Amino acid sequence: MYELVPNTQEVDFYFFTYKSIYYKSIYVLSWALVQKFIIIFLLLVWYITNKNWWRYSLAVPCFMFIYQSIYMIVEDSKPQDEIANNCFFVISITLIVLLVLHLLSEKIRRKVNLINISKLVDNEINEILSNKDN
Repeated sequence: MYELVPNTQEVDFYFFTYKSIYYKSIYVLSWALVQKFIIIFLLLVWYITNKNWWRYSLAVPCFMFIYQSIYMIVEDSKPQDEIANNCFFVISITLIVLLVLHLLSEKIRRKVNLINISKLVDNEINEILSNKDN
């Protein structure tokens, strides 16, 4: 995906022009962002499909990578592993993402439970009908 981006320091979009200050080219910035987004995607899939109590601990690295991605875009500089002056920003983003992840995982869990119940009911109906035929 990052290979679709030009290897220049400035790129023109329809609505704005983006000029990279820190990175030598937009190609390098997009390469770094794609790496972050792949890790975020995998962590989100793991969080949503996990049924254990410790799944909320997966949110911490996810928030860290989300914050680093936003920081890379906004500041156009290297991501920092230490908490910057934007502590309230990180906390608010963390709470919003945690709420969305929780709601999404509960919705998926309900659908899976409904599918399982539907299969059980279908099997029971088929058993009753097969017993009546015999």
